[in-house]
Amino acid sequence: MSITERIGKKGITYELEYYVIEKGEKKRKTKNFKTKREAEAFGRKMEMEFEKTKALIESGNYFIFSDKTFDEVWNEYLETKDYEFSNQTKLSYISIYSNHIKPVFGNEKISSIKKGMIQKFMNEKNHILNLRCSF
Repeated sequence: MSITERIGKKGITYELEYYVIEKGEKKRKTKNFKTKREAEAFGRKMEMEFEKTKALIESGNYFIFSDKTFDEVWNEYLETKDYEFSNQTKLSYISIYSNHIKPVFGNEKISSIKKGMIQKFMNEKNHILNLRCSF
């Protein structure tokens, strides 16, 4: 993190240079502030966030979605959790995914799935369940 004092038409500003991790890669960013104190406070916050994310990546607990589809993420999940499920549980999960979730979200990019899409899906599934239970 570095702070540079800039003198312009609007007076003195402070440019903060800091780093973030985006899609698993270190990216340099800059942001301008009216006071040095604001720049320092934001810089400390971003340094802590950077270190936290870096530690999560190094520990293997940080998932990078990039441009993966829901189906790709599902398959990775199954591979990493395979030993935790009994065969019957795994078969149940695969059946639910294949029959209900995959037709709707399987080919969608993770980054394109929005809260409203999930809510619509859940509402439709709840409606079907309520119809089945009322007979």
